[in-house]
Amino acid sequence: EKPLPPIPRGWVLVKVEWAAWTGLEEATVAGHLGAKPGVVLGHAGYGVVVELGVAAPSWLAGKRVAVGRLPAPYTIPSYRKRLWALIDEIAPLPGIVYNGWLAEYTALPSSALTEITISLEDEKYYALSTPAAIAMVAAHWLATRARGNRYAVVGGGLVAIMASLAAQEVYGYELTLYSSDLRWEKIAEELGVNMEHIRRLGDHTRPLAAVFIATLDAYDSYRAVESVRHDGDILLHPVYVHETPPILPRCSYRLITSFPADTGAYLLRKLGSRKLEKLVAVMDTLEKPPVPRPRPALIVKIGARKAGKGLE
Repeated sequence: EKPLPPIPRGWVLVKVEWAAWTGLEEATVAGHLGAKPGVVLGHAGYGVVVELGVAAPSWLAGKRVAVGRLPAPYTIPSYRKRLWALIDEIAPLPGIVYNGWLAEYTALPSSALTEITISLEDEKYYALSTPAAIAMVAAHWLATRARGNRYAVVGGGLVAIMASLAAQEVYGYELTLYSSDLRWEKIAEELGVNMEHIRRLGDHTRPLAAVFIATLDAYDSYRAVESVRHDGDILLHPVYVHETPPILPRCSYRLITSFPADTGAYLLRKLGSRKLEKLVAVMDTLEKPPVPRPRPALIVKIGARKAGKGLE
């Protein structure tokens, strides 16, 4: 049995309840993210704060939390030079250069955590609070640019599908997804989400006014940027704090840096178990995650694992 992880200054120790395995973890294992060797995976999950590090906010003690913002840069100063130059004041999500949620206990920067107060019928879905919150932020951002304009989401995974569902269920408009990876097309169709091949993105006479890039696929990302008009807006998934997206000087770029966990919990409650069951597979263990995964997200109950043991 390994010891509990150390708690750096400004961090907290969290006892993990449920954690998620999504396309981001799959990309990390495949070597697409340049993750720190030996890091415990898992950018999404939830748990209870059981111990505070020096200078961590006292209000976090005993709170149910999930990642709800990109943490302050002091958390991993040795990696700042590797971050995208335009946003080098921000640190990445968990599970890339510092340990994530796929362990019974994990130390996380307090500046990344937000409290979950919204109740769900089934607590396991709290594990998806972070991706659901990112999807909500993206859907709201596109809603402010939707009137009379053409817009889209590039990506075919969990966050992209959830962004389309958030657009329908919360903001009252339709959102088409474009991706070269159509493995979840049938699931999307069952949920009422329109997903098309990335090649179709250029079939229209009008360029995009705004696009949310929710994929790490280099070709898809380039097609997204290429399809935006000269004064268009590009919204980036938080993972792009660690990766450099295709850059066109004529476009305006914005990175999602704040995505409160309760915003995600609100969407999860709105969708309900019937829809979430189509997106999620519940696993007994993630010691050897199935590749390819059977659903856009896998979630696992972590509490029974031994302290300190994590999935790397």
